[in-house]
Amino acid sequence: MIYMFGKLIESELLGETRKEIAFLDELNEMPTYLKYRQSVEFTKSHQRGDPFNPKRFFPKSLRDGLKGEEMLNITTEDQLGFYTVLNSALDRYHGVDAFFEYKGKDRSILLTIDVTSNPSKDSYKADVVLAIPSEGLDPHDPEYAELISQYVEQIKEKLLTKINY
Repeated sequence: MIYMFGKLIESELLGETRKEIAFLDELNEMPTYLKYRQSVEFTKSHQRGDPFNPKRFFPKSLRDGLKGEEMLNITTEDQLGFYTVLNSALDRYHGVDAFFEYKGKDRSILLTIDVTSNPSKDSYKADVVLAIPSEGLDPHDPEYAELISQYVEQIKEKLLTKINY
């Protein structure tokens, strides 16, 4: 297998926000710091693809796994969106690689994710940390489904905590 590290793993698994000229112009004109909520909105407006139907295998596997969790009671496609934040203000200033947005009955909940291949990383700003093998992930690998199940369980548990808070 090919060994992948840091930003390469993140980019391969999660994709990146759009890099269009308008986006780069906005990014260059951005203040030194953007508040968390501003960073979230900026990132959402610069997504590649459909957050409710991700094309990359990893976000798609996570989202599909979460959709099947009865306790989350996901009944419509637009109830759970996956957003990558790589190369955005949310990544740069707030230490997040991606997030799910869960739309419940009375509110919307964000669950932030940090993807790392560094098992000794001791500081996390995200709600959930997904430890990725240093060789990366391959959806054809027999262990892939088990890893996805573990990640889905981590995300589900944290999301249920936030829902019930």
